Amino acid sequence: MGLFGDKKRKQQQEEQAAAELEERKKKEHDEAVEESRKAHQNLPWPKLIPINTLRNKDTGLAVLPEEDDPLTAERKEEVGSLVFEPEITAENVQNLTDTELMFLIDTHEIYNHQSALPNYESNHRVMYNELLARVHKTKQFFVLYDSKTRYPYVDGGFAFIYFDAEHAKKAAELYVKQFRRLVPQARPGENADPNEQGIRPLALFDYFYYVGVERVIIDNGYYRVGIRREEISAPPTFAADPRQIPPASPALSYAMTDFLQEIRWGVKYEKREEVLKRKQERMNVLIPTSKYVVPMLLKDDDNAPVQVGPDGQEHKARRMEFPMIMLKARKNDGTEEDQRFLPVFTDLFEFSKNFPKQEYKPAVFEYSKMLGLVKPLGGFIINPRGQNVIVPEKRGEELLLRLQQKAQNPGQQATTVTQFPGTDPAKNPPKA
Repeated sequence: MGLFGDKKRKQQQEEQAAAELEERKKKEHDEAVEESRKAHQNLPWPKLIPINTLRNKDTGLAVLPEEDDPLTAERKEEVGSLVFEPEITAENVQNLTDTELMFLIDTHEIYNHQSALPNYESNHRVMYNELLARVHKTKQFFVLYDSKTRYPYVDGGFAFIYFDAEHAKKAAELYVKQFRRLVPQARPGENADPNEQGIRPLALFDYFYYVGVERVIIDNGYYRVGIRREEISAPPTFAADPRQIPPASPALSYAMTDFLQEIRWGVKYEKREEVLKRKQERMNVLIPTSKYVVPMLLKDDDNAPVQVGPDGQEHKARRMEFPMIMLKARKNDGTEEDQRFLPVFTDLFEFSKNFPKQEYKPAVFEYSKMLGLVKPLGGFIINPRGQNVIVPEKRGEELLLRLQQKAQNPGQQATTVTQFPGTDPAKNPPKA
């Protein structure tokens, strides 16, 4: 009986110690939460934020009215209070709506900036990982496209995506106040269903790689969170053989779109010319340093003599053929003449817009070698059905010369800025 009594006393002591430990932990937890609350007691919960910092002189900042806020004051108190928790777990956030999750992430960042929150890095990672997981699982996004460039609209280096059409539509309506004509378009996510042939469409974040979009804002207009494209889709560098990696010049594609978006925005503002000059110069630098996809056709040359190959067999000689685009070019005397331009592309995605099922095959050329093909022509056109940037042959040579001079004198600054025709359709409409 003494033995059993000792075991029972020991069990009671262990249970009491566990209860005291649990009570002590709860007290420490409550004190930590209360201390964190006091450090942020004067901070209100975040409200709907403007789409950007630009002010229209008549309407001010573009922001939705407060009554459109999908979160009530009571719900903000429930969700927002999580930021004071010493440890936030996946279970705490997995049942939140998308809007609630982004509100929580915004609150966490804003409050921590005011006064350090407990375990900020690890807690923020829990919330952020939940958002990334939802992006991975989404079958369809809605993206704001600039109707004047037909590419995703970029503001401050960010493209904007939405989980549903309603949010995208409301955001597009806000941009009207800034004289932007943006159109929401549905784009497939990673989890999109395959077509009847079992082929999955090009996922949005894979497409972003080719157009050079590296930063993305989710759900702008209510609460928003910025993410990096590479956190969702890695660049296509998985092949062991570099020759198997799809050719792409995403930096150039982005620079051209960014310049066109700015020059076609019919709004005057301070330092506009300076901004345009800077964005145009970025194109000047990237054009001669990029690789290009050139459509090429190999044909037997019946007029050339038959050649004997290393195998001792006779082979017909082959010649390369390239497609041309005819444009009207104005001469010094004011008259116009037809000139031929070589179409070149930044990637296979742009190539397929012009040559989806034709006999021309894509060949990858370094800039200097591609420029050799242009010698007898008027110049070349980058992405004719895309940004449609026209580079005359003479100016193409100037860009190459600048690059060579810079390589010889790394510290020397470029003294000229090349003006490209054809980028402003109001002044020089292309007539391909």
